[in-house]
Amino acid sequence: MKKLLLASVLSLTATAVYAEPTAMLKVQGTLTSAGCVPEISNGGLADFGEVGLDSLSSGVAYQAGHKDVTLTIKCQSATRVGWTIKDDRADSNAGANKSASEFHVDNGTASGSQAYGAYQLNGVGKTSAGENIGGYSVSTYMNAVTADGATAQPIAVSMYTGGTISSRSWINLWTSGIIMNDGTDVMTVSKMGERSPLAFTTAAFPLKIALAIAPSENLTLTDKTDLDGQSTITLVYL
Repeated sequence: MKKLLLASVLSLTATAVYAEPTAMLKVQGTLTSAGCVPEISNGGLADFGEVGLDSLSSGVAYQAGHKDVTLTIKCQSATRVGWTIKDDRADSNAGANKSASEFHVDNGTASGSQAYGAYQLNGVGKTSAGENIGGYSVSTYMNAVTADGATAQPIAVSMYTGGTISSRSWINLWTSGIIMNDGTDVMTVSKMGERSPLAFTTAAFPLKIALAIAPSENLTLTDKTDLDGQSTITLVYL
């Protein structure tokens, strides 16, 4: 992440033999202080508290509900910047290789539908026996996103392998409010009715964190098993 950008362009012009015996050197560039920082409310913690083992079902996933936090991006000056998210516990995602009927999170998206699969769910750690405990989703409440105090339109672009932001077209954020959890989607804001990134000093993205625990018949549980979910949000200057 670059907080200071110095771009220099040298333009050299030499005259012909019989013209003026001079040459011109131009130095151009831009200095910018585009430092932005992301902050997550509640210290970045979505705490689901204690779940009693007797609450778990042997044959179906336990739906633990959802918690709300807010991602706020603050910049020193108006800046076009977006964010990506990457699951740091992807190898413990209980829904990674399962269909929605096998494992899902109820009310896991911004629109209230189920979240499932490798790219919509994130891992929450493993049991002592190495079993995947469950999964959680991260979605953005699209109608509550703001930029500099005004309602803004969340937009996103899919990067995929080898992609660049400039080669992709921004679109309105899809109804699930979930971007790919492997860092290949970028979300930012635009003016309402537009689809080009907006420069802002402060933008707020209210997030919904929804959790489900795998069926207990698939888990070797002790008296106390801690959840260990972690996702990294990274800023991308546009």
